[in-house]
Amino acid sequence: IPHLAFIGEAHPDLRLVFVAETKITSLEQGHADIAVRLTEPTFQQGVVRKLGDISYSLFGTLQNINRPRNEWRFIGFDQAMKHLPLYKWLDEFAVGRPCDFVSNDIHVQKAAAEAGLGIALLPDRIANQSVNLVRANTRKPKPQTAWLVIHPDMRHSEAVRVVADAIVSVFADSDDPGR
Repeated sequence: IPHLAFIGEAHPDLRLVFVAETKITSLEQGHADIAVRLTEPTFQQGVVRKLGDISYSLFGTLQNINRPRNEWRFIGFDQAMKHLPLYKWLDEFAVGRPCDFVSNDIHVQKAAAEAGLGIALLPDRIANQSVNLVRANTRKPKPQTAWLVIHPDMRHSEAVRVVADAIVSVFADSDDPGR
């Protein structure tokens, strides 16, 4: 979000509406002009651009990470995210161990991990910003590819282009391979 601050200054009439949800918003039905997706888009007529890969790791407080692994308790994804590869990966990794806290929001999961409620599967780039979280020395899921999708009728809109370019810059300017 900090990377988008210049948009309001350069385009004061532009209104940004960010909706973070697990369902795939329909560009075809006009529910959005731009979408960032973690599943490869199937919208054939849309403008699609690969933004980059997002790496994930397990993170928790030092106290939780230092517990024997068979005693780890997890912070997981809610059922609405069951279709995502990350949900499946965590489900397989945690097999037989409890998932005491669930959320469909990465930032809520991060806060729960920082509070010591368990170990969460988080984007490296987000979790690395925390002074309270430690990366677990375990295997990691395959990085998730982020895709930018633009409704075809909006691809020539200056406002959409400005926002799309800003989103692309978040990935391009990152010197963190864990985006």
